[in-house]
Amino acid sequence: MDAANPDSPKDHSTRIDLRHQHRICDCARCIQHANSITSRILSAEIPYVRGLHFVRLPGILVRPSTSADRSNLDRQVSHQAHKTLVVCVCPSCTSHRNFLAAWNQIRKYSVPDPRQGDVTPPEPRCQKPPPQGGRQTPSPPKRRRGQPSPPAAGHRKPPPPPPVAGG
Repeated sequence: MDAANPDSPKDHSTRIDLRHQHRICDCARCIQHANSITSRILSAEIPYVRGLHFVRLPGILVRPSTSADRSNLDRQVSHQAHKTLVVCVCPSCTSHRNFLAAWNQIRKYSVPDPRQGDVTPPEPRCQKPPPQGGRQTPSPPKRRRGQPSPPAAGHRKPPPPPPVAGG
């Protein structure tokens, strides 16, 4: 946690596996901060698998980075591998890094276990049943402006009585 700001998120993704390509959030802020950091004189361990894996984080709305910014960062770390694992510690980048680490763990441990049987999620309960016969019911023709609306089914006016003869 940042001593200057106690509300800053704690970095939970500090354990790095050097056997895997470094993953980084591909939002504009994370890529801009990474580009800024790699231009400084900093270094970290060199991962066995070189390069970066840009990841679009699911479920959050952020501005994506440009391909030019991603290419620039990729080019910098390919020429200076000791900068691949140097990371920004701002609250935004830390949160995105934590989310990415958690997301990868969830995906890793969410592999279906054949011993548990079918893990298909249940159908939603509020789903409207499909129409009978597999066909959709046709929608009524559109009315033109000024035309009276047709009477609803079951609410039709009775026909006028027949004329009475001789009266």
